[in-house]
Amino acid sequence: MSRERLLLFHANLSSERLEHYAPHAELHPLPAWQQESTGRSTLEIPLPAADLAGARRIVPSLATLVPGSYAYTFSLRTQSVSAQLAMVGHTAGSEAGDASTGPSAAGVDHVSITGPAPPAAAHPAPPLATADVDTFLVSPEIGSASLRCTLQLPEAVEPSHAPCLLSVQTIGNGQRPGRLTCHGDVTIPNVPALSQMEAVPDIRARICSPTSVSMVLRHLGHPVDLPTVAGLTYHAEHDIYGVWPMTIWAASTFGCLGYLTCFDGWEPVATLLSRGIPVIASIAYEKGELAGAAMAETTGHLVAITGLSATGVRVHDPAAPTAREVPRSYNIEELAAAWLRKRRIAYVIIPGDRIVG
Repeated sequence: MSRERLLLFHANLSSERLEHYAPHAELHPLPAWQQESTGRSTLEIPLPAADLAGARRIVPSLATLVPGSYAYTFSLRTQSVSAQLAMVGHTAGSEAGDASTGPSAAGVDHVSITGPAPPAAAHPAPPLATADVDTFLVSPEIGSASLRCTLQLPEAVEPSHAPCLLSVQTIGNGQRPGRLTCHGDVTIPNVPALSQMEAVPDIRARICSPTSVSMVLRHLGHPVDLPTVAGLTYHAEHDIYGVWPMTIWAASTFGCLGYLTCFDGWEPVATLLSRGIPVIASIAYEKGELAGAAMAETTGHLVAITGLSATGVRVHDPAAPTAREVPRSYNIEELAAAWLRKRRIAYVIIPGDRIVG
């Protein structure tokens, strides 16, 4: 049976404070950045076979509080192949999501496999690693691997002095949990509500992710403007607003750090809520599967979870027609089916000043 893991690599942060906001994570020091050229640094994270046992997906993200803007790419390397994700972020003079101006400017597409060509076969084995928008898909035979992060910064910035959080979430294809329960009742009061449906018509159906992030950032004390956050999260190469690590990068431009993770139950969600941190959940459901939902069905949607009880989950659903209708409650079993038994991905955003050490 696979063991899913959240690995958090950090620099210039308090381990004790970080653990408070990531109680299910394994914490490690961030390897040192190595300068390759002016404004360009890299680091390498070994991923032993034990860390990848049972993994079928690897979801990475990076947030750093450097002065000025930054951009980065992740590549996953094995002995025979290398897969690279598209650039996240942007630097001065570039556009967010413009892959031609950042670390991936060497003509690398978001799916890039290199290495020696295998001999022809009637049924060739699948590659050990491929890239799929914001996720590495990995084969059961991957064994060990190495995750490389290439960071592009303004020329005068030294990354080793900045608070930094790099997350690696491994996800298996194992059996989803059965009945999920929550003990007790926890609610974050007065989380600001925003409706994506009150945005401009051209993008309103596409911005559940930046709208959810904007609500959380406002709750954390940053009076952000939704069009600004939507612009920051837009990924030009993929032409979407929902590239997962792009949202973590966008939050870092407001002084927050964060990570991407998945949960297998309500307990860690309740813990984060009790510590004042809403959880942004990626959900999917068909007609009739989520009573009272703001939209009848969806193959992918983001909501901000703000409270839990034994029977219900309080959410801010940005697909509601108006901000007044955004706060609502969903049945806990139905939301578990839409999230914890399906997509399971979550964004966790933390004020940087709470964990800088």
